[in-house]
Amino acid sequence: MLSRSVVSVLGAHGPRLHHATARVFLAPRLQRVAGVESSARQGMHSVSYPPIADLAAAIRGGSLSASALAQALLERNETPEAKNLNVYYKIDAEQVLRAARIADQEIASGMYRGALHGVPVSVKDLADTQGLETTGGSSFFRTRVPTSDATLVRRLKDAGAVIFGKLATHEWYAE
Repeated sequence: MLSRSVVSVLGAHGPRLHHATARVFLAPRLQRVAGVESSARQGMHSVSYPPIADLAAAIRGGSLSASALAQALLERNETPEAKNLNVYYKIDAEQVLRAARIADQEIASGMYRGALHGVPVSVKDLADTQGLETTGGSSFFRTRVPTSDATLVRRLKDAGAVIFGKLATHEWYAE
C-alpha cells in the first residue's frame, strides 16, 4: 500500500512534515497512451490527475516510463494555465530528466526501490535540496544553494523518487 510506503520513507515523523508534498499531475494525452486508468471513486482526480499510486503502478509495470512522465509534467508546467498558478519556485528540468532516466535504468535492471521509484514529487521551498536554490520564500536567501539534502529529500531520493521542483511558499512559511 502506498501510504505505508510513504510513511516508511519519511520515517516516524513523516505525517508532521508539513512542507512535504507528493502532488503529481499528468498530461491527459500521456494518460491515454500509458493506459493509466483512474477509477470513478476518485472524483475530481479521474481524468487529468491520476493518483500517485496509479502512476507508480504504471511505472513499475512498464506501461509508463519515469522519463516520459517527467517530460509530460515539464511540458504541462510550461502551459499558460500552469504558469498562472505560480505553484513552483524552481524546477531544474535537466536534473529532473537525468533523475528520471536513472530511475528507468534501475527499474529495467531489476533494482526496484519501492512505491515511489520513478515518481516525480515536489518539495516546499523550505527543504534543502543539494545544488538547487532553497530560499524559504525569502529574497534574502535568493542565492542560497545548499550543499546537502534535508533528511526528507534524502529519504525521498533514496526511495527512488524524482525531485521535480521546489514549491513556492510564503516567506519562511509565514501566513
